[in-house]
Amino acid sequence: MNHREQDSHGQAGALAVLLLLVLPLLYVLLLGPAVRWHDDCPSSVQTAIEIVYAPVVWLHSHTWLGPWLERYVALWEQ
Repeated sequence: MNHREQDSHGQAGALAVLLLLVLPLLYVLLLGPAVRWHDDCPSSVQTAIEIVYAPVVWLHSHTWLGPWLERYVALWEQ
C-alpha cells in the first residue's frame, strides 16, 4: 500500500469517527426545535416526530439524562 492509499484510508476513518460522534449529537440537539414545532404541525408530522424521537424519550425515562433533556427542551418551549 502506498502513502496516498494510506492517507485516503486515514481520512476515511477520521470522517467515519467524526460522523459517529457528530450525528448522534446533532440528533439530540434537534430535539429542541422538534418539540417547539410539534404542536404547530399536522398530525402526520407530529406522529413522525414522535417516532423519530422515541429513543430520546426512552433515554429520558430510563437514564440519568432525563433532567438534562428536560432543561434543554424547556429552553425551546419558551
